[in-house]
Amino acid sequence: MKIGVIWAGFNCEDTLDRSLAPWIAARRDKLGGHDFVICAVSVPFEGFGEEATDKTRTLLGFASTRDDIDHAIVRDRPMKETEARGAALRWLTEKGCDLSIMVDADEFYSTDEISRIMTFVSARPLIAAFKGSFRNCVFDENTYVTQPFRPMRIHRVRYGDYLLDSFWDDNNALYRAANGDFKRDIDLPVAQIPQSVQFTKHLTWISDERSRKKCEYQTKARGWECSFRWNYSLDRLEWNESYFRANGLSFRPETRKD
Repeated sequence: MKIGVIWAGFNCEDTLDRSLAPWIAARRDKLGGHDFVICAVSVPFEGFGEEATDKTRTLLGFASTRDDIDHAIVRDRPMKETEARGAALRWLTEKGCDLSIMVDADEFYSTDEISRIMTFVSARPLIAAFKGSFRNCVFDENTYVTQPFRPMRIHRVRYGDYLLDSFWDDNNALYRAANGDFKRDIDLPVAQIPQSVQFTKHLTWISDERSRKKCEYQTKARGWECSFRWNYSLDRLEWNESYFRANGLSFRPETRKD
């Protein structure tokens, strides 16, 4: 297969190499006999209130010059998450990719994990989209939620009469038929990648400045109540007890330390 990688990161100089390296290796080595095409997106997300403050985009330029990645979309104008990833999707589909996978700068795959995932996907040609299994780290890099985070991250570009068209939220996609009809990915056959195949480390909610901005982004820009809150007096990330009460939950997620 030709696998299109939508890699997204902004102000992520500290994690860029660690996140991109296994995909660069997979591309170089044609891992599993597949061709990997990497389109990196570095765009401020609308409502996040962030400007470029580090060397992320310069480093992506170097990666493109070295032929480590295929294309980079770099813009100063804020865009919705769906629009930013959609721009990469259009570029990758024009390159004839068979599969699309979304990767964020705070997710750390291994090449072995990528190989297992592609073996799992290749063995299921009748499945349109796949949910991943992520090891969500919280508060610090060594503490994680035992229950995997399971977003939709992998889509076949063509499924029957339907062609992958765009994203309707952060992780989910729309398919378009030749007659103009649309279907959401969740209305097509979907498979869950088991934890035994994938348990990707994801620095989701570390107690840092970025998590503070994420909390504000979720509540102010999106109007969502998040399971985390930023304690401004103590300057740290905390569980949001009101979220759990509002959703009828009397417990916090179970966590473990490495």
